[in-house]
Amino acid sequence: MKKLAICIPVYNDWDSFIVLLKQIDIVFSSTSIATSVAIFAVDDDSHVEPDWSDVTAKFTAITAIECIHLAANVGHQRAIALGLCEIYARKQFDGVLVVDSDGEDRPEDMHKMFEAFIKNPKVIFVGQRVKRSESYSFQICYALYKILFRLFTGKTITFGNFSLVPNTQLSRLVQRPELWNHYAATLLRARFPLQYLATERGHRYAGQSTMNMISLIIHGLSAISVFIDFFLARILFATALIAITSLCLSVIIFCIKIFTQLAMADWAIAVIAFSSAIFLQSAIFLSVAIFMTLATRSSVSLPLMSFYKQFIKKITIIYAG
Repeated sequence: MKKLAICIPVYNDWDSFIVLLKQIDIVFSSTSIATSVAIFAVDDDSHVEPDWSDVTAKFTAITAIECIHLAANVGHQRAIALGLCEIYARKQFDGVLVVDSDGEDRPEDMHKMFEAFIKNPKVIFVGQRVKRSESYSFQICYALYKILFRLFTGKTITFGNFSLVPNTQLSRLVQRPELWNHYAATLLRARFPLQYLATERGHRYAGQSTMNMISLIIHGLSAISVFIDFFLARILFATALIAITSLCLSVIIFCIKIFTQLAMADWAIAVIAFSSAIFLQSAIFLSVAIFMTLATRSSVSLPLMSFYKQFIKKITIIYAG
């Protein structure tokens, strides 16, 4: 029997979560592969109490439901990281699915991902959206985020949290310090073997999404922070290019003024002063960026597994089949 854990970060969205449980059980009950599913809800310090009275019926595929209560609100990405650490510490599962609680990661796609995992248990499967359900404005902003991510890091990110991680890869993943900032970007940064599966984004079971423009900006900056050395290296290159261009422009105008009889307009003198100022500022920024890059490479960060339990207030067993 395959033992599958499902990590679901939840912040107040308990109505959708309870519907999701029932849908997961229906889908995985129909599989021909003997499977036991353990659900781990990571409660990101919600201020809404869940109504567990709806979770009393006998499940078929789901054998356990546990709620990991965090001591403080740490955000969606860090809730995922803490949940993965707790699941890995159990050392009971063949793999772990990471899904959102609202139903937008469809149980049908979870099952498809699980079947692919059975055939190839050594790679991480990630959901690549071929059809989205958000507003056009959100899709435009998300597309802009992917463009900026490519520009700043040189990497292409086309997937989010929805994924299945085999236990063999989970042991490596929870040792990555970058996991604390951004889950998907960490998978790219650590060069895990990834296989993309086409998925459709489902519709929310209940309530409204809390993702807004500010949340999307923070999410994007967190992803870029995982590649901070790549980002700084590109900034160094751009700064050096600006500095060299400004210096060359100043030298050309200066030579024309000194060694030729050509009349120089007042604006040319202003260009020299302006270019010199840009060169000086660029050189200062370049020096600071170099030392920042070197500092990030010489520092040592602790893996999340070494301190994750400090963020867990308690673990509640909701259902034990």
